Amino acid sequence: MLPEKPTVLIVDDQPINLRLAAEVLKNDYRILIADNGEKAIKATRERKPDLILLDIMMPETSGIQVARILKEDDETKDIPIIFLTAKSQPEDTVEAFMAGGVDYLTKPFQKLELLQRIKTHIQLSYQKKELFQTGLELKQLNEEKNKLFSMVAHDLRNFVGGSHGLLKITLQKFDQMDRETLREYMEIVMENLEKTTLLMNELLAWSHKQSHALSFSPQNFLLKPEVLKNLDNYKTMAEGKNIRLIGEVPDDMKIFGDRLMISTILRNLIHNAIKYTDSGGTVTVTAHRENEKTYVAVIDSGVGIPEEYLHTIFDEKAESKPGTSGEKGTAVGLKVCKNYVEKHHGSIYVKNNAGGGARFEFFIPEQAD
Repeated sequence: MLPEKPTVLIVDDQPINLRLAAEVLKNDYRILIADNGEKAIKATRERKPDLILLDIMMPETSGIQVARILKEDDETKDIPIIFLTAKSQPEDTVEAFMAGGVDYLTKPFQKLELLQRIKTHIQLSYQKKELFQTGLELKQLNEEKNKLFSMVAHDLRNFVGGSHGLLKITLQKFDQMDRETLREYMEIVMENLEKTTLLMNELLAWSHKQSHALSFSPQNFLLKPEVLKNLDNYKTMAEGKNIRLIGEVPDDMKIFGDRLMISTILRNLIHNAIKYTDSGGTVTVTAHRENEKTYVAVIDSGVGIPEEYLHTIFDEKAESKPGTSGEKGTAVGLKVCKNYVEKHHGSIYVKNNAGGGARFEFFIPEQAD
């Protein structure tokens, strides 16, 4: 979205030209001026104008040199430059475009033409930024989708595989099986099917949310059932590593947030904790209120996090390390957690426990019923 008054830097070594251009633009734009190339470079780096109106013919540092310097700087390379020139030879305009200019006007310029050229290129610049941001968001959504699908596939494999194994045993030994054992097996199969249905419903809800541009629907809801549900979803994975799962959340504690996002945060953090906890360890989810914020922590007795990774673990370029049983990952889960927590105007952080393992904690501001 364009600012109410975009900023234009006018660069010319002739005071009369600066005044004329400023007079034309003053009603629609914030004006910066520079009367030589060095000042233009300094002003651009400090103020980041939305567009530069740049004279080519200047002593010491020409407009062409200024453009080349700015285009080599990551902080200023995307600022559109319109050259002003008294020269109109084809080779001069080619040189201007090769230096990074998006357009040029010959002096003396026409007022309406100058206004239209500036407006067009500022709009194009902002559209380019918006497209780039959209591309980043789509990339993040795709990474999040892949991570979620990987996690869901892992859980579904456990639930379906377990049920398949029990049903196979039941069919093979049906005639010799007592009713109590048969009932126990059927209850496990039913529980696995319920968990499978729950996961599929969450996956469909997540897919619906993505198709509606990550709609954010916060509400007050009880936190403990959500925590216990997500701990239960990972019971099979935890039992495979002999890890005890503990939920220590007050029965009446509510949290104000988007239920699907909060569930995704919990799922990622619990999965991550189990992944990096040795056999025989524990993973605990706790929650408390403090200073009008709800704090939720996932604490494990695992291997902890090397100091050099503590401050970069949520970064976009952070890489996943194998789990204690060689589990693989994509490192996207923690990025998703950070993104979702920040959508709630909260914060997430991690530290190592004094006795071993790690503590991932996030807080979300409270909201009255």
